[in-house]
Amino acid sequence: MPWKYIPFDDIESSDYRDAVLERSARFWGELSARLPEIESSLRGRNEWNAREWLAAQVAELSGELRVDAGVEGEGRYWLALSPGDALTLRPMIRDVLAGATAVPGWRWLDALPPVPTEEVATRLNADIGRHLGFFTVHPQIGANHRVDLIFQTKLAETNPKEAEQTAIATARALVGEAIFHQWIGVIEVQEISPLADKNHFILPQRLLPITESLITAIREKLPPYHYYEIADKSLRSKSFKRDLRPAADYAGQDDLEIGNSVIREFRSAVESRRPFHSSSFSRLGEQFCYLKVDAESLSQDERFIRKQTLEEAIERSLRRNKAARIIGGGVGMRYIYFDLCVSDIDETLDIISTRWTPLDLPSRSWLLFHDADMRNEFIGLAPGAGKPPMKTEGESTARTESRAQPAFVPEEIPAWGDDPIPPV
Repeated sequence: MPWKYIPFDDIESSDYRDAVLERSARFWGELSARLPEIESSLRGRNEWNAREWLAAQVAELSGELRVDAGVEGEGRYWLALSPGDALTLRPMIRDVLAGATAVPGWRWLDALPPVPTEEVATRLNADIGRHLGFFTVHPQIGANHRVDLIFQTKLAETNPKEAEQTAIATARALVGEAIFHQWIGVIEVQEISPLADKNHFILPQRLLPITESLITAIREKLPPYHYYEIADKSLRSKSFKRDLRPAADYAGQDDLEIGNSVIREFRSAVESRRPFHSSSFSRLGEQFCYLKVDAESLSQDERFIRKQTLEEAIERSLRRNKAARIIGGGVGMRYIYFDLCVSDIDETLDIISTRWTPLDLPSRSWLLFHDADMRNEFIGLAPGAGKPPMKTEGESTARTESRAQPAFVPEEIPAWGDDPIPPV
């Protein structure tokens, strides 16, 4: 259910959010009262189990959340509320953490932090009943603004499937949940080879700093200014076409049949098996969203005409008001889509409602979000929009990609120009 953008008539979601926030206020009060005991327990100085107590408290807060806590140094501690692989819980976690009282020496986190290298084997034994033993790993920049990892391990000789699953859990522990979900792409395993380049394969304790340096390199290649500022000549649209099966209705962009994108790897990233994060494609806090407009009664040719009419109505105003830029979209078997890079969501919604209202926007029209943690959120653009068809929580987002090429990849665009233009 939605958490951040709840329609006024969705009483169930509203009541659920109110109840969670009410319980969270009690949780932080009880936590503050027992902090000395918790700190002593985390350092092994009493027999009381603080982690069990925290797990019971958070289960009452929401049975979907996970919790852990630990020691960082003398007088320093952390507590993490984790969504696991259910990233749509992150908006809830952020609001719960926003209600926490600042406590000297404590950090409140919305994802599990990296596990110290010397503790990884013990942690994996407890969590999944096995570990890799000795291994080396080769991190490198891969597709879709992610870092790929190749593990060399003896386990790959005897049980490649188990080695791959264990490597995934190992990577997650070593880099922490936040980096794992946003930045780690393909994970492969191979047998230990004396012929492997020793300059590429590193020991486990170097994985986190090397990965962080590769992330910095990826982000440094992103535009140093907002997408609405970028000159058209610095962008190149790449079209795609897919063969799809008809269905009664379509969640997400599942019926997107013919479309385009002006950002390299954006389309393959949002359709990846790994979760999409806007901050992997924008360094200025922009959010990648999409407009979904029902056009069931129109033919495909009429949908193209309708899309052009709607785009012409908002594109100039979005850029002029520094609100957003249309960076792609297309026509589906039922819906019309516009991919947006949004700098100001309130201004974007105001422009859309003002410009599209005279064009008889159908009631089933929404603004939705590409980010993995916002997949349950939507904003109706017309009265009576209701809830759009939504994807159910699918397989674990810990799944890794194969090295097979995606169905379509926008061709490489020229390097970002140094000629940002003022809003048109």
